[in-house]
Formats: sequence, structure tokens, C-alpha cells
Amino acid sequence: MQFPFCSVSESPTLVDFADDKNGRGSEPARRLIRGLLTVDPLKRVRNLRTMKNHAFYHHFDFESLRSKKVFPKRGRGQHGGKKHGAGNKGSGQRQNFMRLGYETGNNPFYLRVPKEPYYKGHHLRREYPPISLMQLQTLIDTGRLDTSKPIDLTALCNTKLFPLSPLENQYGFQLTDEGLDNFKGRINIEVQHAPEQVIAAIERNGGVITTAFYDAPSVLAMRDPMKFFASGAPIPKRQMPPENAVEYYTDPRNRGYLADPDLIALERFKLAQKYGYELPDLKEDPELLSMLLERKDPRQIFFGLNPGWLVNLKEKKIFEPEDEKLLEYYSSPPNSPLRPPADVHQAYHYDVPATRQRLESSSSVNSDSLAQEFSQLASDLHDGMEVGSLVEVSFGGRQLFGVVRWCGKPRSKSEQGLVGVELECDIDEGSDGSYLGQQFFRCSPGRGVFVPFRHCRADSRFSSSCDVTKPSAYGRNYDTTSEIEHGGPECPSVCGEVPPVGQFGDWSKLTGKFRGIQGHHNSCYLDATLFSMFTFTSIFDGLLYRPPTRNDIPQYEEVQRILKEEIVNPLRQHHYVRADKVMKLRRLLQKLGSVKGLTNEEKDPEEFLHCLLSQTLKAEPFLKLSSGQEAYHHQLFVEKDDKLVMPTVQQLFEQSFLSSGIKLKEVPPALIIQMPRFGKSYKMYPYVLPSSLLDITDVLENSPRQCIVCGHLAEMECQQCLGQCGTGLESIAFCAPCLYKVHSHKKRTTHQAQPLQVPPDFAALQEHCVIPRMYMELFAVVCIATSHYVAFVKCGPGPDAPWCFFDSMADRKGEQNGFNIPEVITCPDLPRWLSDDWDKQLLSNSLDPSSSATTSNPSGTGLPDYVRRLFSDAYMCLYQSPDLMLYR
Repeated sequence: MQFPFCSVSESPTLVDFADDKNGRGSEPARRLIRGLLTVDPLKRVRNLRTMKNHAFYHHFDFESLRSKKVFPKRGRGQHGGKKHGAGNKGSGQRQNFMRLGYETGNNPFYLRVPKEPYYKGHHLRREYPPISLMQLQTLIDTGRLDTSKPIDLTALCNTKLFPLSPLENQYGFQLTDEGLDNFKGRINIEVQHAPEQVIAAIERNGGVITTAFYDAPSVLAMRDPMKFFASGAPIPKRQMPPENAVEYYTDPRNRGYLADPDLIALERFKLAQKYGYELPDLKEDPELLSMLLERKDPRQIFFGLNPGWLVNLKEKKIFEPEDEKLLEYYSSPPNSPLRPPADVHQAYHYDVPATRQRLESSSSVNSDSLAQEFSQLASDLHDGMEVGSLVEVSFGGRQLFGVVRWCGKPRSKSEQGLVGVELECDIDEGSDGSYLGQQFFRCSPGRGVFVPFRHCRADSRFSSSCDVTKPSAYGRNYDTTSEIEHGGPECPSVCGEVPPVGQFGDWSKLTGKFRGIQGHHNSCYLDATLFSMFTFTSIFDGLLYRPPTRNDIPQYEEVQRILKEEIVNPLRQHHYVRADKVMKLRRLLQKLGSVKGLTNEEKDPEEFLHCLLSQTLKAEPFLKLSSGQEAYHHQLFVEKDDKLVMPTVQQLFEQSFLSSGIKLKEVPPALIIQMPRFGKSYKMYPYVLPSSLLDITDVLENSPRQCIVCGHLAEMECQQCLGQCGTGLESIAFCAPCLYKVHSHKKRTTHQAQPLQVPPDFAALQEHCVIPRMYMELFAVVCIATSHYVAFVKCGPGPDAPWCFFDSMADRKGEQNGFNIPEVITCPDLPRWLSDDWDKQLLSNSLDPSSSATTSNPSGTGLPDYVRRLFSDAYMCLYQSPDLMLYR
């Protein structure tokens, strides 16, 4: 008898089994039987049971062999199997019921394509279980959520309807838009993710939403606060979000908890415009106001409790750490390398009652101050908020007094501005001038605090009654005591409509010292421009009275109010504007526009106009060009003509439009022309003569023009004939017969004329109508010399109106702590120098060496000083249309 799995020499016989002392068979026989059972256990056992006559059968331990059976392995090849994950029999090998996402075979997708990040980090991805607005509304209606308190992750978990497991990578909740049309709750909610539609649905009802990140230890504490407090562990400090989530939580469009509150206010307004609803006024319900405006510190987990505190539920007490290292750790920024001490409980003081006053970071901040945050007001528009200012601080529900020692943004640009104040007395929450682990100024321990700009105002103990004026439309008083003494008469705000100077009164009251706009901190560029635009003309008054639209910025009305009530109206009525009034506008423009340094650096008037007209007030552009572009001012780009010694603005204006190949689509109400000079020193021409009347007929696209030869209606234009039949652009317009005659000359046969666009109505009545000319009137010239801007302004309409000269820094009183004195003087002879016979006057004065003007002017040009300054230093000429100004 041959046995499988054994060689012939090793094959045992029955004698081998019988000779075994124990009657259980020898080792070769045991190997044989084990092999038989391994191949097919049931079949081999049946064969052995037929051999009952053998002696070893009755003593053989079959159960021991059965317990040592070796089953085949399953799974992928690298795990020892050879079934490729398909199982052995039945539905398993047919692959009909594989679990979702399971791939059979030895090479699944993420192994076949290792560079594809399909499964990369799948076990580390954060998950946010969804909660719909419909579910949220149901919880509110059934009373499971208290809308009188802020709703955060803890409040949602306390409903016992939304389990949260950080062990399954669940880090919070996401709010979905299911049921957004039926959501009516007015809540202050904090979730971890929310789409734009959900944000709009909550803010439409007057609610507030914030998206915030919580790390795993924070989530473990928030999902069951009672269990966490019972463990006796201190409240952990919330850490910063991971690198791939920082962008989301710093974006104001997502209402991130790390975003700038001012930018969030702006995005609230934009979202309301996008979805067509009006933001409710948060002040309508004073009881809910403080709740709606309550927010957590980025290190804070629970409302009202600071990181590092211990909560004793049995004794109903809160314990605060006293160890310096522990205090430093919990006051440090999130993700700080600092670590708490090893023995944490010995570092706590156990005599602090639960009624202890909470820190500023964990309490709801003053509602009147935070209301401005959602009323779309800038948070740092207080007057005199500079180092050394005496201020009154709202801190922890108390009014404290101190001195400003530092102003700025402590960390990144997305952070809101803070003020570092040294208090007059020590407080428990005070520091030594450090904030978030960084030293900004030095003071006695306990006297340094850092608060937002909105929590500061000028010290009321030193305010006089004359400084209290009418508050703004938002209930905020901007006319506090200035940080420096500006001197001069008082400058109260003026409401209502005030006509320009000289229109219904005597303009001579405007002349003298302390007249005009007072200069301060390199503000001459702005002072000269505003004085030219609003003092004697109403062409720009549309900027003061245009109502806001949906496309305007949230601060539009505030900018318009400051410009109208604190600058233009006082200038027209009291003839004087103090520098601190202008500083409010400068701070607003610097915050809202793209031009930086408007409060203290030297700028150009066109930068100020672009920031004011385009970015802030969004005024309608004055110039509409044939190329489809629009502009607020026109820069003269010309090639220098050596034949022109003293060109006029008319010549340069026509040359600029001719070289650029563009025209005006319509008559502009105001035309601001910038002279061909670049920088502070380069001038293309040493003298440029401002034209008192600017003829724009030949640069209008659809305006009828006169033939230079016969005077009839022109139909064609030949730019190559410039200067051959006359001067200026009027020399290139011809009627059809005259064009043929002029171009019959052999020198002009190669000219190419272009047709003009003639209005059909005028072409039909050309025999009965006079071809009109369109003129614009010069009313101001802004000049620059040695980086200082001044202005020559016409004191009223008409060719005979006098002119005046304005300098915002004509004189100064005091040195470093002094102030500038503005001045307005008359220029009686300036209209004569701007008239048509200016060249005769210039020639007679230049040839007369005994002239008083020559003697008083060391330059030897024969011109009076202010006339020479007007011709040589002209930087910007301002024109207005006498016909259109009646409708502006």
C-alpha cells in the first residue's frame, strides 16, 4: 500500500503503527495521516474508518488532527492570499456584493496610479456632517435651540440630535441650503462651513453667521461640556486651522472668524446687493443687539470662559491659573511653541469665585461700538487717534482713561487695527505693553491694554462744550477734541444746502489769513484741489447730493456727509475749514481706496481725484471718448514743438486729441486737463498759457463744424492739411467743393480725407442755422513748485470775474507743535493777463527795464510774481461748461 505525500522508503506499514508503545502510531504515520487530512480531511477519515481491524485505529486521536487543519488564505497577494479579494465560493467569487469603494485585485487604483492624489490622506480628511436650514428652523420652532443666545457647536450638540465624533475625523458641522426660503430665524450662529446662499439667508433676516475652526481637543470638549468639566481638565486653547484651511477662515466672504470685521461689513453689503435684499438695522431690537454682536476670541472655545480656566461643577466655581508660565502659554497666540508646565493643577489658584468678572476676550463687547461694525462704518475713524492722545477706553464694561502709546495692526494685514493704551491705574487684565507675545510698548505691569479703535474716544474730561456737535446719521460723534491745537476760528459743521461763494454775496470776505482750507501733514495737494472744485462753482455739487445706489460702497453716505457738511459747506459759509476736518476725509479715503499714504505723504491731485471720484463716490466720468473709454481728467500727451515758446492750453489740447486719434462723444460738464509735465521737475515747456476760453468744437464727434474756406457746413476732414489753411483743428474741416479745390494742388493730391459725422437735423436746416461753437470756461488752475501745490481760482462766472490766489500753508505759527495758516489773496490784474492781448502786455513789460514788476522779480522775465507762477508752474487746469453747469 502506497501512501501519498511520502516516499516509498518512508511509507509506514501496519506493523509500524502496531509497534508504537502508545498505540497511537509512529511519527511517520502521523505525518502521513496529517497530510491526508490536509488534502481532503473528510474523505481520508472515511477511508481510515474502514480499516477498523487495524490495532492503531481504536487508539488514534482524530480530534487533535482536526484541530490542526490549515485553511487557505484569502485577500490580496501581499496579504498572503491568492483569491484577489474575491473569496472562495458563491457570491463572493462572483463579486456581486462588494462593499462600496472596495477594489479587488492586487493593484487597486491608488496603487496603479501612485501620482494621482485620489486617496492621498483620505484617512486624515476633515468631515463636517450637514445640518440644513430646515432642520435649524425646526429646532428653533420646537424650542430645542435658544435664539436669545449665540448658537455654536456646543449648542448644536446639546440638542442630542447631531452626534459628533472627532475619532471619525468629524470637526464640526456644515450648514446646507435646504429650506432656505422658509428660514425666518434671527440668530447668531457659528458653524464650520457655510455656502453663500446660507449666509445670505441668515443675514437677510438680520442674523449673524461666523465660520470657525476647532481642533480635535476643542471638539472633544465642546460636544459634551459637562463630561469635560467633570474630568477636571483646564479648558484648552483653540489652535489655528491647518495650512489648507487658513485661506477659508481668513476670507470675509466666508465670514471667517479670522477675517477683518471691516471687510466682513463690506461683504455683507455686497451680498445684500447681489441677492436683492436690504440689510436690517441691528439697532431696532436693543435686547438682541448684544447677543447678535457677540463673538469669540480666536483662542476661545466656550462663550464666557477663557482658555486655561478650570470649572468645578460641584462647588460652582471657576479657577484661574496663577503660574507665570501657564499664563504665558494661554495668552500666547494659537500654535505657539510654548508648552504648559508638567504639573498643571499646582499652578492654579482655588479661591476665585465663579462670579469673577470675565476677561474682555470672552465677553460680549460694548454693543454701541460693535454696532458700527455691521453698520458699514470704518472702525478707525476717530479724530486724533495718534500716539500721545488722551483717550477714554471702554474695556470690560468699564470706562478707563489713559494715553495712546501705539497704533497699528499687530500681526497680518487681515487683522483689524488696535490701539495700545497705557492706563492711569492698574487692572487685573492689563499687561506691560505686550500683546500676543510681542512687545509693542513698555509700561508698568497691569496698565497696558490693547483695544480696537472703536473702543476709544477722546478723553471726555478735557472736552469743551464747543467741541460737541451734531452726531452723524449713525449716531456717532466725529467732532471730538483734536489731538493738536490747529488754531484759527472754530469750524462747526454746516448742514443743508449752501451756495458757492460770490453767487449770492460778497466774495471779498474770503480774502485774508485763516481763509480757505488749512494745510496739515502734506495736505496741499488735496487742499488746493478741493478749494478749486467747490468754493466758487457748483459744477461738482452733484457729488454732494447724489443719493446712494446699490452699487455704492457701504461708507458712501459717510464720505459724502464729511465732504459736504464738514468741508464744502463750512468753506462756503464760514470761509474756513480746519485741518482736522480734512483729516477725517483723508483717513476715510486711505482706508477705502487703493492709494496709500493719503494722511501723511506727498501725493498728486490726480491720485486724490481717482480715489475720491472713482473708488469712493463712484461718480459718473466727465469725459466720454469715441474709443469707448471714460475718464475723469485728460492728460496732455504731445510731442514738443521747438517753434512754440509759450504754447497755449488750446494748442496743446488740440494737438493731444489729434495725435491720439480720439474725440469727445459729448460736451463734458467739467474738463480737468493735466499739463505736459512729469514728476516734480520736468516740464516740456517752461511756460504754458492757460486759455480763458477753450474751444472744443473741433474735438466733438457729432458736432457740426465750419468749412475753413467758405464758412459753410463742413463734411470732410483732412488731418494732413493741418496749419496750411489756418491754425488749429478748424483748418482741417472742409465742405465737399472746397475740399476738391484745396486738394487740386499737386502737393495735396496724396491727402486722404475722412467724412465727418453731421447731425441729420442740422444738415437739413443748415441754410437757416448758424454753426455754433462750443466753449468751456477756465475757472481754476492748480500749480506746483518745490513739491507744494497752490491754486488760482476764478471768483465767479463771466469773463470779468476777479481771480484769487490760495495757499493752504502760506504761513506757520510755532515749530514742531505749531500749525499752518492758510491765506487767500486777490489777483486784480490776472484777468488782463489771461485776455487775448496778453502778448502785448508781456512784450511791453519785458522791454521796460524800469518796470516795477521787473525790479520785484529777480528772474528778469518782466512778469509779476503770481503771473509768472501761473504761467510756469501750471499743473492742472479746470474748465466748466457755462451751459451745462445750470443743470448739474
